Amino acid sequence: MKLSGARMEKTRRQMTEVRRAQGIPDVELKRSYVKAFAEPPPFEVEHPPNFDVEDFAAKILPWCNEATGLPLLLDMLDQDIGVERGLMKAYVDEVHARALDKTLKCEGLRSMFKPLNQEKNE
Repeated sequence: MKLSGARMEKTRRQMTEVRRAQGIPDVELKRSYVKAFAEPPPFEVEHPPNFDVEDFAAKILPWCNEATGLPLLLDMLDQDIGVERGLMKAYVDEVHARALDKTLKCEGLRSMFKPLNQEKNE
């Protein structure tokens, strides 16, 4: 669900009021990316502006998984979060069906792929 601009502004103001009431200072975060190995993608680090990302990277890189490029602790958490196999299959099937509907203009080609999308055959 996306929030409208006015609603996002109201939420931001409310969060600011709560932080001030609790004595929590405002923190502005920057985003940096750390690439541990050549093949896997980098991972994201959000940090205050005065944070030394290069020093952090030097300390964390020995503790990264070579296969995923993530720090080992994040990698273990990432493994515990999953999507049920049936749900993922249904999602992929729907994406394929929509892609076929938009790309197959010729009825001959369309009829070749119809058996793959069982929902449309019912």
